[in-house]
Amino acid sequence: GYTAEGINEWGKLAKFIVKDNDYSLYTLDTNYRSTKQIIEYANKIINPFTKNYLPKSIERVGKLPETHSFNSDDEMLKSFKKEITKDVENLEKSIGVISFKEEYIHKIKNILSHLDIDKKRLIELREDKNIVYLPKGVYYTGFHNCKGLEFSKVYVLGLNPDKISNEKAAKKAFIAVTRAMNELQVYYSIK
Repeated sequence: GYTAEGINEWGKLAKFIVKDNDYSLYTLDTNYRSTKQIIEYANKIINPFTKNYLPKSIERVGKLPETHSFNSDDEMLKSFKKEITKDVENLEKSIGVISFKEEYIHKIKNILSHLDIDKKRLIELREDKNIVYLPKGVYYTGFHNCKGLEFSKVYVLGLNPDKISNEKAAKKAFIAVTRAMNELQVYYSIK
C-alpha cells in the first residue's frame, strides 16, 4: 500500500502498472551518489530499525563523515560559521546545509548572508520557489525539502545520530546524510 511517507510494499506496485504480468522487477541496491564512508555512516543510522534497505557503495573512497556535538545551539552555530566560512573562501563545489530543526533556518540564513558569497550562489531551497542549480553554490533548507538533492559537501544541523529512536526518524536521517556526495558534517547540540 501507499502511505504519506511513500510506497511501503513495492512488490504490489507492478500489478497496478501492468495488467498482463509482463514486467520485470529490479532492485536498486547500490548507491552511486555517495562515497563508501558516507554510505557506511548512513547504514549505521538505519540498520537498527530495518534490514530491508541497506545500500552498497560503489567503492568510491572519500573523507570520513564527521559528527560534532556541542553544549549549546550557540556553540554549534559558531562552529558551523567557522567551517562554512573556510568553504566559501574559494567556492569550487556545491554545498548543502540541511536543518533538522525549523528554528535553525533563520539563524543559518543569517550566518550565510553575512559571508562573502555572491548572492546568486546563495540559494534557499523552498517548495514554493523554483531554482536553477549551480554546481558552485551554497544551498540551505529544512529537512523537508532535501529529498532527491545532492551536494558535494553537506552540513546537517540538529541531527543527533545517537538519539534516533524509531524507523521513521532513521529514514529521515538516512535521507539527509546521503545528500552528500563527498563530504559530510553532522552538527548537534546536547542542550
